[in-house]
Amino acid sequence: LIAEKKRGRKFTLANYPCNLEVLENATGIIVHSNFSKKLVTKEHKDLNQCCQITSLPHKAKQYNKAEAKKMLGFNEDDFIICSFGLIEPRKLHHKILGVFCNSKISTEKKCHLIFVGENHKGDYGKNISKIILDNQTRKSIKITEYVKQEEYEKYLSAADMAIQLRESSRGESSASLIDCLGYGVPTIINTNGSFEEIPND
Repeated sequence: LIAEKKRGRKFTLANYPCNLEVLENATGIIVHSNFSKKLVTKEHKDLNQCCQITSLPHKAKQYNKAEAKKMLGFNEDDFIICSFGLIEPRKLHHKILGVFCNSKISTEKKCHLIFVGENHKGDYGKNISKIILDNQTRKSIKITEYVKQEEYEKYLSAADMAIQLRESSRGESSASLIDCLGYGVPTIINTNGSFEEIPND
C-alpha cells in the first residue's frame, strides 16, 4: 500500500506478484521459460511443482513470400519490416518508430514499417499515430489495427524482418516472437525477460 501510494498502481502491478492464491491452489504449474520459473520460485519459495515446457509456434498456413506480399498490396521487391502484437508502451513501439523515421531506409520507397496489431487506446496510441502522420510524406509506415488469423499469417509470410521488443516482463512469453521464428523471419529482440533465452541463431 505504501508503494502504491508513493508510485501508483502501475508501479505496484509491475513490481509485485498478484497470483499467490492461484499458485497455492494449483495442482501443478506450467511455464514456458526459465525466467518465469525463476519468478515463481523467487516470490514463492515453497512452490516447487513448476514444470517448464518450451512454447511452440501455432500450426499455421505459410504462404509463398512473393504471393503474400502481392495479396497484401506490396511488390515482390518491397522490403517489409513488421512488429506484431498490440501497440503499448512496454513493447517500445515508440523506439522502433523513432529509429525507423530517422534512418536512411525510411526514405526508400520500397521499404515499409508495418505494425501488425491494434493501436493503444490512450495517449500512447495517439502519440504513435501523430508521429506516423507527421512522417506520411513517405507513406511507408502503417498500423493495420486488429487482423484476423489469415491476414496475420500473410504478414508473417511476407515479412523480410521483424522487431519484437520488451521494456519489462511479468513472466509472459511472446507468442508473436515464437511465430516469427517459426516462420523463419529474421527478428531483432532485446534481452528482457524470457527474450534473453532465445539463441542468436
